[in-house]
Amino acid sequence: MNKLKRLIRNYFGFSAREVNGFIVLMLLMPVLLVLPSVYSWLGSGGQPDFAAEAPYLDSLLTTLNYAPEPAPEDKDGNRLDRPRQTEPRKAERFAFNPNTATLGELQRLGLKKYMARNLVNYRKKGGRFRIKRDMAKIYGLPAELYQELEPWIALPDSLPPRQVVTASRREEAPSAYNKTENTALPTEKADLNLADTAALRAVYGIGPKLSQRIVKFRDILGGFSHNRQLAEVWGLDSAVVERVLQRFEVKGEVLRSLNLNTATEDELKAHPYIDSRIARLIVRYREQHGPYPSPEAVKEIKILTDEQFQKMLPYLSVKD
Repeated sequence: MNKLKRLIRNYFGFSAREVNGFIVLMLLMPVLLVLPSVYSWLGSGGQPDFAAEAPYLDSLLTTLNYAPEPAPEDKDGNRLDRPRQTEPRKAERFAFNPNTATLGELQRLGLKKYMARNLVNYRKKGGRFRIKRDMAKIYGLPAELYQELEPWIALPDSLPPRQVVTASRREEAPSAYNKTENTALPTEKADLNLADTAALRAVYGIGPKLSQRIVKFRDILGGFSHNRQLAEVWGLDSAVVERVLQRFEVKGEVLRSLNLNTATEDELKAHPYIDSRIARLIVRYREQHGPYPSPEAVKEIKILTDEQFQKMLPYLSVKD
């Protein structure tokens, strides 16, 4: 019984009292369902009265006695009035470029319709795939499916080394180097957690919208904890991320953390790495077991995967 209670508490996030009430309710439900039939039987002196059900029973008997004529069959013995059962179409494998593949081609490769639409919409908004792993960032695409498709993606594995543009080449083709990337890099990288939109726009490929997205995502997180998080900003492809990290890097700890012992459920679920279910369980666990002794103690919540725990950990604390 204790194991059952613990399972219900971990799954629904109930308190101990709520778990007991839930079990009592489950036990009472069969009794409440059977009680009207028992009461009706006792009220009729123990003899069931089927008078009210007579029309229904007659129609049921008529239906059972009705034998429809067999449906016509073709020469192979298949019924003509019933569509043949078709096996689900297997995913095809062929070389494709995610920058040009159509919606139908993407679905033939095994992408569900919503995944294919996400990819096409990304292209329509100006997104571009430069290397294979850029496709892995499409929302909803499972990592397992990407691993299967990776050998068939007609893109390079990595970007070629940047070519240095000499003055003589500029003179030969001045129009080709109009508005190109400024190759002069700072001697020391700036702190990505302190960069404003103006500083970010100095990076080739970062405009007003992308710079605002980077700052907004950083503020919602509470600051970047490592450089790799920059790739999570929607709309940033790998080439732009690489150029940003040539000028900026994450230095020190995050700027803002969540106190596990005082944060409300709404404050917790506002963080990108904590969904509403996990936020509720964090608060329930604190109410049942008392204050968290350390941020690592949140791992006691069994539904947390190791990946979720590692992403959340830099943003958790137990004191202000």
